[in-house]
Amino acid sequence: MVKKRKPRTAPYKKPDPMPRNPAQNSGPQPRTSAKKQPKHERSNLTLHDWLTVVAWVDERRESGFKVSQQDVAHAEANPSALSAKRVRVVTRPDVEKSLYLWVKHMEEKGEHVTGHMLVEKRRRFEEMMNVPENERLQSNRWVQSFCAA
Repeated sequence: MVKKRKPRTAPYKKPDPMPRNPAQNSGPQPRTSAKKQPKHERSNLTLHDWLTVVAWVDERRESGFKVSQQDVAHAEANPSALSAKRVRVVTRPDVEKSLYLWVKHMEEKGEHVTGHMLVEKRRRFEEMMNVPENERLQSNRWVQSFCAA
């Protein structure tokens, strides 16, 4: 005995969207009631700007605004101390140049240079150039600044 199938029903019909109130759309509406805040750009002072500030402070020392002589001497002796960026210190320029040339050569060959490769190559260059043990870089913190330069 063969069972009959149920007859198919019509596909589901979505209900119509809710009618909108025409009074709400009377004109252009803002997307949000929040106001956009103006951007405040920050800029670093140049050496000239800092020296101008130091000169201004020197003229007005009597006003109670105090800057120590040590701060002024430090600013005059180390102009880069006033900049926002940190100066990269190179302990051995000969090893640094050799390492730079090696990295450049590897990039020309299409090779990828990793931090571990840099550390090992620097160690080998320091051995080849007879750098004393006390002048060799022991940590790996120099790799990031070397790659950024």
